[in-house]
Amino acid sequence: MIRPSHAAALLFLSSLAGRAAAAAPDRVVELPARSGAALRLTVRAPEAAPGARLPVVYLADGARDLAAVGAAAQGLARRGEMPEVILVAVERAEAGVTPAAAGAGSASPAADAALAPEVAPWVERNHPAAALRIVAGRRPAGTPEGWRPLPLAGDAAPEVTAAAVAGLRGIFQGWGMPVARGDVGPRGGAAAVEAHYRALSARFGWEVPPPEPALRLAGLQQARDGDAAGALRTLERNASLHAGVPAAHGVLGQAYEAGGRAGDARREFQSAWDLARKAKDPRAADYEKAYQRAVAEAERAFSGTCSSPPSLTTRGR
Repeated sequence: MIRPSHAAALLFLSSLAGRAAAAAPDRVVELPARSGAALRLTVRAPEAAPGARLPVVYLADGARDLAAVGAAAQGLARRGEMPEVILVAVERAEAGVTPAAAGAGSASPAADAALAPEVAPWVERNHPAAALRIVAGRRPAGTPEGWRPLPLAGDAAPEVTAAAVAGLRGIFQGWGMPVARGDVGPRGGAAAVEAHYRALSARFGWEVPPPEPALRLAGLQQARDGDAAGALRTLERNASLHAGVPAAHGVLGQAYEAGGRAGDARREFQSAWDLARKAKDPRAADYEKAYQRAVAEAERAFSGTCSSPPSLTTRGR
């Protein structure tokens, strides 16, 4: 059983796990266009979980908005207010002109012509794109049919970021689960988290898996409330769904350790350590210490039943 005195320890270990998904370097490609002038695409894509699909934000005014809109999207995603997104900046390669700027009038027909039939199909063939397409720029009237507009304003980065934050919050309103003041995570455990993201899947039109942080924090809230059995079920479910995430195993190991299950704790800490080392995650050292602590506890327990206990310090593979 997870004792109430261990809730703070669980929260501390979880606090080590707040890093966003890693992003690969921007990818720049030239895409032949039907108009004859090639398009230059700058693609910024986070490392998606296996099988995950991500919405795409197309920057019709080109790469000048990439940093500002990227900062807005990353900040909201870290707070759980929206999913991570793929960003694609679009501009004419030869003249350095954006499709939006090339069109006359407020409707931006050039952006419509380039984005819908040429750019989006290429992106969706080469990246794990979800069904939601968003076009960001200063001419929202030029949004292709069926896409969501993200109006931008101003030229300075703070102005663009503020506009992007407001627009993205509107598009993804209700994405994150509510957390009551003073709580560390949503209430209701894994069942409530999975029900929330099933509803989002139906609303947005693609499967939205329950994110690792939401399940982890829901389990920690159950532990804080004294529901040891529920907390373990939620944290076990989290590690099952997110087997490649070190934090999912690390927090589950901490829960097992708090409940006196040293063998199970050692297994989960080993998984967390292995995954973190492979990912060059700076938290690997914390997981190693936790693993060694669990090994020492297992050796102490074994020494009470055997005069010459075998060594447990050789890690299985």
